[in-house]
Amino acid sequence: MLWNQEGTLLNEGKALALDGSFLIVDDRGGFRFVDAATGRELGSFRPVERADFLIPVPAGRRLLIVENNCFDSRGPTACARLRNLDSGQDMSLDGIAGRVTDATVSADGTMFILTERGEASAFAPDGRKKWRAAVPTGGVLAVAPDGATVVGGSREGSLLFLDAKDGHPLRKLDLNCYNLTTGERFVSQMNMLKDVPEDARAKIRPEPVEPSYVDSLAREAVHFGSNLVASAAGSGYRTASAPEGWPAGMDAFVLDHPLEASMALAPGRTYLVEWVACAGESAAGMSGAERIEFVVETGRKSTNLPFAARLFVPSSPTRQRLAFRSDDQTSASIRVRVIRPGTGGEGKKDAVDYSRPHAVESGVLFGGLHVREMTFSGRNIVLDRGPGAKVAPRGSLECQVKPWTGGNSTIRWMPYPCPDAALRMVDGVIANQQCAWTTAAKGPEVEYAEGVIRFRKPQRICAVAVYEDCSGPVVSGGRTLETIAPHFGIYVNEKGKGWRRVGYAVENRNMVNVFTFPPVETDAVRYFWAGRDFGWLCDGIVRSAEIEVYSTEDDVLSLDSLDEQGAAGENDGLGL
Repeated sequence: MLWNQEGTLLNEGKALALDGSFLIVDDRGGFRFVDAATGRELGSFRPVERADFLIPVPAGRRLLIVENNCFDSRGPTACARLRNLDSGQDMSLDGIAGRVTDATVSADGTMFILTERGEASAFAPDGRKKWRAAVPTGGVLAVAPDGATVVGGSREGSLLFLDAKDGHPLRKLDLNCYNLTTGERFVSQMNMLKDVPEDARAKIRPEPVEPSYVDSLAREAVHFGSNLVASAAGSGYRTASAPEGWPAGMDAFVLDHPLEASMALAPGRTYLVEWVACAGESAAGMSGAERIEFVVETGRKSTNLPFAARLFVPSSPTRQRLAFRSDDQTSASIRVRVIRPGTGGEGKKDAVDYSRPHAVESGVLFGGLHVREMTFSGRNIVLDRGPGAKVAPRGSLECQVKPWTGGNSTIRWMPYPCPDAALRMVDGVIANQQCAWTTAAKGPEVEYAEGVIRFRKPQRICAVAVYEDCSGPVVSGGRTLETIAPHFGIYVNEKGKGWRRVGYAVENRNMVNVFTFPPVETDAVRYFWAGRDFGWLCDGIVRSAEIEVYSTEDDVLSLDSLDEQGAAGENDGLGL
């Protein structure tokens, strides 16, 4: 602690950092300057009774003060002024109409103010008004990092991009384009005693189907083999008319009985599986427990095989994705079918789960199935096969789950360490093992979870792959919940620039997510689990099957890399 100063009430006040000092605004609105290093008081100004915005202006040691407790002939409005922090003198900023909903200051000291009457104004650092622009309604403001563009987010759901120099509108993005409720219709609905009837025009078009990884991922980082089931996909099935949103040029057929095929495998390889599916006309007869099951069998059990995954049946055309890994097998058979959970699993007669599912003769639409070998250009530099392995990982993973306290100091606040999860997530196994980080906290009891990989020295990487727990879903309280991470992000600590995000998944339902990006030199990679608010989608337990971090080709061939491997030409045993 540098210093401690008592006697200042800051329950509603704030402290603003200035060059070498703090401006402390207490609960009574009093202004005091204190030295940042010692806490010694440097001076004070007359108080402000009720300030809604207090924003330091970089140019000339000034402070923007906005108060919304004013009125004019049209009703509530705001008063804004610029206070000189050296003299204490105020300069009024004129021409603000309506109460201020947001205000911000750019790096060059230009002040931007947005009001609820639909006006955006810009003021120079000396208080001179530069321009005024009309916006749909009040909302929030943001300035681009380069200071060239101002973005106003309005309350009616649109973004307006303005030129920061003159306020000229650059473009408008409607984020609520399917809202058909006019002001008049809203008022008329207020007196209705029943539900508002649906408007046929309000049907939202399906989102475009996500492109295949074969087309979207960087070819410098990962490449794919030929489709191993091209001849089997769709043969012997009833074709259907493609629903709205179905990819152009792709046939849709009805998955009313299991699809089965055989294929050759290469030992120790990873295979990407993708398809497009939707419930189609069968949606009305579904309970929500139906799943599309994908099974890989080889006739004998090994570490990663047999493999089974069950993905939800989407209401609109959606590309779904999973991955499996071969061990020493050279051939396998696959089966794709629609199932419902059965009973009698886990030693309980009445237990409902997916260990003994029932096949469903459904009308699910299915197409675009492909199974391809997925090979990364670089090496998985976090793979850890244990002390006896010939190739050692270049860093170590540490996992922890942070409990949610809600401000209550009487419950546990220390993170739960998860050393077993840290070992499992880098062992090269993506199926048939326990994936839960901890069972001590789940759902609303978890604030967040993170796994941080710290390298012994900076590494140049270009791809990260995350594999999910494929053992689900689970049935709990009459609901079907996934066992995957519904929301997570991948961050790298870029040399000289700090942390930045290189990939994320939200409302995730896929069993594998691969992120490729321009090569970056980093000393750490962070996996951040943020699934606390997704109790409607998953069972709340933090899970992940595997994380892989891939170096660039140049890094693999460097002398340091060869020294660490012990011999040129060794690989990780997975074809990665």
